[in-house]
Amino acid sequence: MEEEGEGELPPPPPAVETELDYISPQYQTPFLRNLLTLRLWSMFWTLFCLTGAEFVTINYSSYILGAINGKPTEQSMRTMLNVINGAGSAVGRLGMALFEYITQHRPPEKRIPMTWAPMFPTTLCLISLILLMTVPASVGPLAYVLLALSNGAQAAQTVLVPRVIYAKDPAKHYNFCFCACVLSSILLVRVLYAEWYNRKAIETGGIKGYCFGRVCVMMPLGVLLGLVCTTILSNLYLHVKYTRFCSKMLAERRQVRQKTEADLVFVAEVKKTF
Repeated sequence: MEEEGEGELPPPPPAVETELDYISPQYQTPFLRNLLTLRLWSMFWTLFCLTGAEFVTINYSSYILGAINGKPTEQSMRTMLNVINGAGSAVGRLGMALFEYITQHRPPEKRIPMTWAPMFPTTLCLISLILLMTVPASVGPLAYVLLALSNGAQAAQTVLVPRVIYAKDPAKHYNFCFCACVLSSILLVRVLYAEWYNRKAIETGGIKGYCFGRVCVMMPLGVLLGLVCTTILSNLYLHVKYTRFCSKMLAERRQVRQKTEADLVFVAEVKKTF
């Protein structure tokens, strides 16, 4: 009789684990080297345009709605806008965190690259700006719901995207992205919106510095809409470059696993022979 277990196939070798089983592929270059790449500057441009549009429309929501409606915004509406902004921003941050959690806990080959994240706030901001420029003031709160979600998602992806795709100097990458927010608050809020609004308030004889009429805000909103449209290109550029990098790293991972597993099988056969 054959001995028990004789003729049975040997158990398969254990799966070889690599770093990519736990984290997404990351660029290993330092911050100063990344400054010479369009990847980092495309991220900077996206944040510059998005934060500028959100700063203008959210921080001056009562002024914009008053201009669209042709009369001062009531205190109840101001309160509701503040509530919408706070709640919507929180939901946007949680949604982006949930997206990051789900995609990072999938197998490496099935993960959704984090570079898709900026497309969410970009799309919401585009829709909001179009609504503010075209619909009556009574529909304005709907635009601000989308803007609040965009604001929260944008704030979350400012932290997540650089940390996920860059392995070195996370603080420097984050501070560089934060510089885009500072620059946008100066150029787009103070120079673009405030100067135009004040000039139109003087021309139209606005009361206590307020300006009523769509002419007071259409030019800044139109410029912001154009800037946000350009972020679609910067988002796609970053996504394409990172996706190609991920494909290359995953291909190397497959080769390493195949070679290691082949070596393990060979060692097992040698042990079986002796």
